[in-house]
Amino acid sequence: MLLVPPKDVRPAAEAIAAALTKGPIQLLFVCTHNSRRSQLSEALAAHRWQGDPRITVRSCGTEQTACHPSTANALEDLGWEVRDLGNGRFQVQRDLTTRSLWSKTLDEVPRDLPMVA
Repeated sequence: MLLVPPKDVRPAAEAIAAALTKGPIQLLFVCTHNSRRSQLSEALAAHRWQGDPRITVRSCGTEQTACHPSTANALEDLGWEVRDLGNGRFQVQRDLTTRSLWSKTLDEVPRDLPMVA
């Protein structure tokens, strides 16, 4: 199931809820370079659904680049702890949510769960 970012998020929330009635899902945030928007979305969604074993959150891009420092800065501004691991990789943490952010392509995303992209 492919969801395009809507101006009204209710259809996306309803699609996620409907998918969850069938079992565990993977929320996959996809953008061109997997450097900013999809990485930020991954971290925020992982925090939103932290502790829910039915939801796995990941991100990817059509090309591999690096996680952009502005992504880490934005999360830091929102109260996340950020560690620069070098080479376009960051570890971010807030509450119980810890994520390693780096640029990856769809080929690198495990396909172990149904996807809501």
